Amino acid sequence: LFAFYDVFPSKHLALAGVITGLTLYNGAVIAEIVRAGVHSLPTGQGEAASALGLTWGQTMRSILLPQAITSMLPVLISQLVVVLK
Repeated sequence: LFAFYDVFPSKHLALAGVITGLTLYNGAVIAEIVRAGVHSLPTGQGEAASALGLTWGQTMRSILLPQAITSMLPVLISQLVVVLK
């Protein structure tokens, strides 16, 4: 990205670089928030879903994420406020 910016200076390329950088950074922050929310749940929740024969996607969608949303929501809203500033 730096090479393109130096070789072809353009306002559009600079804007694309800023948008790409902010998107990657905030994506990593949100991924860490979701990871922490899921890891805050007791391990028995995932084990029970495995015992029922649910796939990883079904476990996340039906069992873990709905419970983790309660602990993730305040932090996600705070991150949204930071992004919109």
